[in-house]
This record gives sequence, structure tokens and C-alpha cells, in this order.
Amino acid sequence: MDENYRAFYDLLAATVTASSPMPAPMRKNAGAPKRSPRIDRAKTRFFSNVSHEFRTPLTLMLGPLEEELAERASPLPPVRRERLETAHRNSLRLLKLVNTLLDFSRIEAGRVEAHYEPTDLAAYTTELASVFRSAIEKANLTLAVDCPPLPEPIYIDRRCGRKSC
Repeated sequence: MDENYRAFYDLLAATVTASSPMPAPMRKNAGAPKRSPRIDRAKTRFFSNVSHEFRTPLTLMLGPLEEELAERASPLPPVRRERLETAHRNSLRLLKLVNTLLDFSRIEAGRVEAHYEPTDLAAYTTELASVFRSAIEKANLTLAVDCPPLPEPIYIDRRCGRKSC
């Protein structure tokens, strides 16, 4: 395992963790010391502010990228188009992470409830792994996702799996 592989692995772990928020009952540890409500409010406010501050420039970046990719009058050369598609895809991924952070702050503030739905976890995991296709190919790596189907669906909150999240 070299430095590039370690960096890729760390990015993968962080993204999967951020894309799959843990239900509140699992986050709470009965033996853990009680947290200060004042610290919790400050943390929630911080996450909310950071999320909003990141969303604005991301949204302003995505607009021109999408316009350029949609331009049909004078199409881009394939190499430039591929670079812009990569920038667009990664910007969307970053926006999804920022939105997950905002959702986290809303959950912590008690303003959002989880909406669990039955999910084919093997298919969902494979879908999440496909997000890393361009990074994997660029690093000349191969990712084999071996997720055999489970006997029954698993209940998870998939809201952050939507493009609007």
C-alpha cells in the first residue's frame, strides 16, 4: 500500500461515512459522559454556518460548469469536456457532502427526523462505490465490489442518496 493508495482509501472512507449518516440511537452511547447543551448548540450552529458558507461558492461554480457542458453551438474538444465533466462530478460530490453536513446539523438540532425505508443494501453499496470510478481509474487502480444480496432489505435513511440532498 503506497501513499496514493492510502490517500484514496482515506477519501473513500470519509465519503462513505458522510454519505451514510448513522441513526441517532446508534450514535448515542449509554456509558458516554453527558455533553453540554451549550457546546452542542455551538457545534450545531458551527456546522450549519460552515455548510451554508461552502454551498454558496459551490453553487456558483456548478452553474458555469453546467452551462459549458450543455453548450451545443460550439462543442468542447473531448479532452477538455472530460476535464470539465470530472470537475462537475466532483463538485456535485462535494456539494452532497456539504449538504450531508447541513443535514447533520439539522438532526443534531432536532429539526429533522430520519425516514427509514427498506433498501437493497448490496445494490446501494455498489452504487455508492461507483461514485469513485473516475478517481480509481485516474490512480490506475481496480475496485472490485463484492456485495452478495442479503436475504431481506435493510432499513436506512436514503435521503442523502438523492441528487437534491
